[in-house]
Amino acid sequence: MRVLHVIESLERGGAERVLAVLADALRGEVELHVASLIGLGPVAEWIRAAGASVYTLRLSRRGEFWRALPQLEALTLRLRPNIVHAHLRFSELYAATLVRPPRCRLVATFHNTAYDAEAQSAFDRGTRFVQRHVLARRFDRFFAVSQQAAKSYQHHLGLDSVEVIPNPVSVERVRRLGTYSAIRDTAARLRASAAGLAVQVGNLRPQKGHLVSLKALASTPTEHRWHLVLVGEGPLRGEIEREIEVSGLAPWVTLVGEVNYESSIGWMGAADVVIQPSHAEGLPMTVLEAMALGRPVVGTRVGGIPEAIADGDTGLLIDDGDCAGLAARVGLLLRDREAAARLGDAAEARVRERYDAPRIAATWLDAYRRVLH
Repeated sequence: MRVLHVIESLERGGAERVLAVLADALRGEVELHVASLIGLGPVAEWIRAAGASVYTLRLSRRGEFWRALPQLEALTLRLRPNIVHAHLRFSELYAATLVRPPRCRLVATFHNTAYDAEAQSAFDRGTRFVQRHVLARRFDRFFAVSQQAAKSYQHHLGLDSVEVIPNPVSVERVRRLGTYSAIRDTAARLRASAAGLAVQVGNLRPQKGHLVSLKALASTPTEHRWHLVLVGEGPLRGEIEREIEVSGLAPWVTLVGEVNYESSIGWMGAADVVIQPSHAEGLPMTVLEAMALGRPVVGTRVGGIPEAIADGDTGLLIDDGDCAGLAARVGLLLRDREAAARLGDAAEARVRERYDAPRIAATWLDAYRRVLH
């Protein structure tokens, strides 16, 4: 079976990591090819190491239809895949317009709940309009990473059905990286100066809820404050830096910036608590990776997070934007280390049972066979 995945980039986002983990787990089962619309980011080498072929259309931006379509069509006709598997909006739009080889099937995975947010520009609204009127007619099967993402796209695109296959986590690989020695000493130093160490990993974008984290920290009495490590880079950095300065939080916050995958896992492995106060999500890889590390996680009741975290059992949940709730739950976990350990152990067990890469890879193999027959 030959599968061509089409994805917008191979940077360090969640959808990109999903593809890399799948490539590794499907090694020897599927002849895998990956086409990136915009260049080759750090995940490309991970995918190549799994034995897959990687290509790029070298677009300067996602909306260059006039350049993307002929390149992607030529690649598809040359490779003659059994399945073209598209991830994220522009990849889905391009795949929908392809002239396909005979008996080639089209499938898409929805990784987020973007349609639940308002379109931000005329171009954004236009691409959504095209997506609504093209995808249902052109694709053979639709999948989503969480029940909430499936419901969102089924509603907004008028689809008959969307099957859920959750994100995979390579549990053993994550656990090996969780003891990354380059992080351990720095984490110990930061922890020693506060009530504990909380880590948030993700692009510095509004939907990730970094300002909720900062406000929760600022509301915590000085003698009980934890040290907050923010791992990632993005357009919200300036606003985050201003909030840190205005709130007087500089002694309790470390902005790590963009790091490699090993370091991001290392930071979560060193944390007392991992937090994910996102405003919107599909099923965040960082939550699943933190759970695989046996870390207690505090997340919001949005997207697929409640599907992974059973409140009080495999982690703790707060409502979207609940700064006081986040502060209270982080404080609780730092005071009651036995409870935190129990949550962490249960979280690891849940990930092994539901999200471990070999299990999810087998589910995808079955799905591909059903699509072809």
